[in-house]
Amino acid sequence: AEEARQKEMGFTCLNGRIKQFFRWRNSPALYHTFDGHRGAVFSIKVSRDQTYILSCSEDQLVKLWDVETFKCVRTFEGHGKAVRDCDLAPNVGKRVKEQAGSAARRLLAAAAGEEEEEKANGLIVSCSADKTIRIWDSVAATCKKTIRGHTDVVYACCFSPSGSHIASCSADRTLRLWDAEEGYLIYSFDQHHKSPILHCSFSPSGKY
Repeated sequence: AEEARQKEMGFTCLNGRIKQFFRWRNSPALYHTFDGHRGAVFSIKVSRDQTYILSCSEDQLVKLWDVETFKCVRTFEGHGKAVRDCDLAPNVGKRVKEQAGSAARRLLAAAAGEEEEEKANGLIVSCSADKTIRIWDSVAATCKKTIRGHTDVVYACCFSPSGSHIASCSADRTLRLWDAEEGYLIYSFDQHHKSPILHCSFSPSGKY
């Protein structure tokens, strides 16, 4: 138990492969290699419960991997060029694991006021050199929304801590805020940068 508490998990990517490392007492050791992408892997994100990892690649695909079984459980296909970044809304791991849940369980969740949270938490977002952002259903692996608005490569995207908003940034020098469920533009920060914006993130509270 003490060993498990001291163990930390990390990932890196090289030549289309994702490598999982465990570090214990400052001694990193390769634990597993996830092999499936056919091009450079640009981004890796870990679900909040640390049961899944999400990856995106030059091969135009987004993949969801089970950390315990090492298997690819979902492939999201639809971008026309390299996928530069991806992210998971809160509790995507829970949604995927409960995909076979009973109708009774879903009714209980709705009665408890969890329905709105579940809508946001079941989403995955990705952005691409094709200038689009895509919002995906993590269970059905289908594209719910294709967001167009950026005029150049979209380099990064992320969910707010609540999962209700998405931020994106682009080579078009704009930073944009979107509604995660409907995909509409909330605000565009377009007069502040003079060069491509490569990364964006929210504060832990989601206020900024």
